[in-house]
Amino acid sequence: MLADAVKKRGVVFRTDTECRSNAHMIRAAELVVNGYIGKLKRAEVRGADRRRAGGDATPTPVPEGLDYEMWRGRPR
Repeated sequence: MLADAVKKRGVVFRTDTECRSNAHMIRAAELVVNGYIGKLKRAEVRGADRRRAGGDATPTPVPEGLDYEMWRGRPR
């Protein structure tokens, strides 16, 4: 449904988290892919823990040369 909505509206959609590069997450994925925990029957993904989010939320200027509308998923 999500892919259909993105295609219908002609926008760009992306989602990910930085934890995919964490050594523990990489090792866990290797164990699953290589069958060390048995045959995978179901995968469930939950949202990020927003209580641990950090960083400065102060708006910054859009860098020169960046197509901000395209970056937001709204091609012209």
